[in-house]
Amino acid sequence: MKPQEEEEEVNSSSTTTMDAGSSTASASAARRALFSAVEGGRNGTDDVLSTRPLVKLFFKKQSAEWSSSTTTTGNTDESIDDDDNNDIDQPLFGDDVSEKEQQTILGDVIKSPKFNKGHARRLFAGLTGILRIVVENEDYVPASAYENDDDADDADIGADADLGAEGGTSSSNSNSAALRTSFGSSIMTGGGGGGPGTISPNDIEPDVQSTEALLFMRACCLLLESYLDGLADRRPPSATTGSTTNGNGSGNAVTREYAIIDEAFQVAELLHDSLFSLQSCGPVAVRVQASVSSLCESWWHKSFEGREQLVTMLVPLLVAKTLDGAAQKSDVRRLFVMREALDLLDFADPSIDYLRSLLLRTASSPHYLRTVEGRRIIAHIFQLDVDLVQDLHRSIRVQIPDAKKTILDAYGDIYLRSWKDSEDDEEIRTAIEEHALQDLMVSCLHLADAKLAKSVRTVLSPLHRAKKSPDVDKLLHRMYGPILWRALSAANPIVRLNATPVLADTFPLRDPDEGEDRTEAVVGKTVDALMALLRDPAPKIRVAGSNAAGRILVAFWDALPTSDIRRLLGEIITKHSSDASSAAVRAEAVATVSLLIEAEHSRAVLRPLLPSIGNLIHDKVERVRLAVVKMLVKIKKIRGLKYYHVVPVEHLLARLQAEGEVLDNPTGPVATELTGLMLNSYFPQGDGVTGSDQIKRTLMFLTNNGDAASIFYQNIAFHLSTGSVAKLAAMLLRCLSAAIEADVKADATVTKATKKGKKRSRDQPTADEENGSDKTLNASNTKLMASIAETICCLWESISSSLSEADQEEVRGFLIESFSGSTLTDALTHFERKYEDAVENENKTQQIECRCIGSALLRCAGNLTPAVVDGL
Repeated sequence: MKPQEEEEEVNSSSTTTMDAGSSTASASAARRALFSAVEGGRNGTDDVLSTRPLVKLFFKKQSAEWSSSTTTTGNTDESIDDDDNNDIDQPLFGDDVSEKEQQTILGDVIKSPKFNKGHARRLFAGLTGILRIVVENEDYVPASAYENDDDADDADIGADADLGAEGGTSSSNSNSAALRTSFGSSIMTGGGGGGPGTISPNDIEPDVQSTEALLFMRACCLLLESYLDGLADRRPPSATTGSTTNGNGSGNAVTREYAIIDEAFQVAELLHDSLFSLQSCGPVAVRVQASVSSLCESWWHKSFEGREQLVTMLVPLLVAKTLDGAAQKSDVRRLFVMREALDLLDFADPSIDYLRSLLLRTASSPHYLRTVEGRRIIAHIFQLDVDLVQDLHRSIRVQIPDAKKTILDAYGDIYLRSWKDSEDDEEIRTAIEEHALQDLMVSCLHLADAKLAKSVRTVLSPLHRAKKSPDVDKLLHRMYGPILWRALSAANPIVRLNATPVLADTFPLRDPDEGEDRTEAVVGKTVDALMALLRDPAPKIRVAGSNAAGRILVAFWDALPTSDIRRLLGEIITKHSSDASSAAVRAEAVATVSLLIEAEHSRAVLRPLLPSIGNLIHDKVERVRLAVVKMLVKIKKIRGLKYYHVVPVEHLLARLQAEGEVLDNPTGPVATELTGLMLNSYFPQGDGVTGSDQIKRTLMFLTNNGDAASIFYQNIAFHLSTGSVAKLAAMLLRCLSAAIEADVKADATVTKATKKGKKRSRDQPTADEENGSDKTLNASNTKLMASIAETICCLWESISSSLSEADQEEVRGFLIESFSGSTLTDALTHFERKYEDAVENENKTQQIECRCIGSALLRCAGNLTPAVVDGL
């Protein structure tokens, strides 16, 4: 399209006043100062130009550090005559104006509509003359850079210079002299990414001349960016900048460019051609390089004429920076908004080989894989060239074996997006299907390493999940159809095992355009294949078949014929749950039922079958028992189903007791899950529940089934906060103290009655004591007291590791306060007397219980410092 002329001549003699601190400068004065700085740096001749006037105007801090002597460009024997540069020497801004404010004021002058085309031509024509000499003479290169480059290989230098010229602008000036130095082309040869030959900016010693030239280049960038901003701001609201995007996020070429004066483009072109050489010219040059990059990006985004010629150096630089060790996510985002510039690259040109290698490295870069923008860039790289598709796929493939799941998911998202984005390019889409997707599909079916096959399936998962799209459904049918059915009936069990989850992922594997009859045939074929897998002689395949059948039933219950549902459920629940040859098959049968019970439409069918599955709670293999408990946890969350209807509470408590006593695994996974299952029954929580309610349930549990309760309270810390466990321990200690106090009072009553001649055996309580025995906790019940003491000790020990953390200091203080003083000492003293009475009465059971109480109390005391416990 013909460029639109958007600049207009604006003639005005009015003056704009700008405030900055206590000083003011008129727009006309600032404009004159700019022209003087650019054009006035002459000493009576036209061949002596100076960079210093403009640098002094923009960078007051740097200027103050220099000596009063003037360094010239092109002829160092000449100096500027102060009489000819009164506008330069006279201060335009006061001392209270900062350097940044000064640059802002000058930028606003350039942005102003009153800075017309004539002003712009005059300014940038002057800048072009000075800048061309700076670039051609490499005045911005410090002398130390040449010293560090003495050992460079001349052949590599020439090759890099040719590469820069090939990728440069179409102008005759595109063969920049800056590319003739090896340090300038280090990025393109591998040095810029931290490879061999890299010259660190910190290794370069700056000098006055190069620093002045670099600051001049930066000032040119600031002026040109301000000019671009001004032009863009004056566009009509309806004007569209940048490229448009279609529905799938891929970019289309821009249909409109905006004209700009040639003088401004020449300045931008000179700066752009120096991008690579600035990489190794010291820290100041790195900042200048960033300014030049920003200028070129702004030119591209604002759609000015010639923008294609200002990205040939920029794009390789941006790619290299994203792969640098110091790269950040923001670097990836910068490249993302410039990704359409990659379409300009000619991958048939051998000079682009290094950039090609950089693009292939993006497939292993964390910054790309962990950001949406980075993944979209890699997907866009797939669209650049047919030959690049296979190379990029190889780069991804070598990363799959050691990649984490998040990275594998990222690769899957990249493949899916790249396939969708290639909709308009049949050649690219065919290459992606044949060289990338087909290779992954064949690999996931035939890999001998099960872990690696699973990783490949993870990469394909986004494609499988997109099956609802008709286009993706056709793709899966077209690419899996010839290989999946053969794999399901292969003689090699590994191939059958790999194919089983793919069958569930792609069900139903059919072309959506072929009609319902074909779909019904595919469903029947799939059910037959599942039945064969469920009856396979290899246990691993039966396990995989059970899982695949469950996934299909959950997703397509309403669509499957009733006869097929009965066949599959009968095989899983009747045969797999009682498979004596493999515990894994039994466990998977329970897991499949757990999966099915989540689907509401299956509950009516499964309800009468669940008790038969619940019997596996006493299976000899822990894996099976754990699967049953997890199933009960899911059932507990479903309205209308009760877990104790599947497995009676008596069986659950017996299982909990057996986990600790028989199997000696009191804190194992089964016991822990059972504790969570019954938590609300024996330790209620929530609004309206008091500590008294919790203690009543606890004492009832300890009284009725102390052995199961002991295992329960050893695992309660896995389901409650540290503070809640500590509170329960403190409440039980108070119960123990109250029981001792009640026992002491009872003893005193008996002693008093004895003194009055009313002798009565302690084994024959009074009527009042009999009436109150069910309501009053008494330490005479040493069996219950032993359970309470052991529970207190278990609770403390279960949270001991958490109490050492800094954020649990308040809980730790609460426990110390609750157990300090004479509480433990009084309890020990009381049960020592109980033990002596038991010895005297030859009560062996009571002796054992008293020793258990003493041991538990002493273990609690061991968690405290001696200073806080009286008498120990």
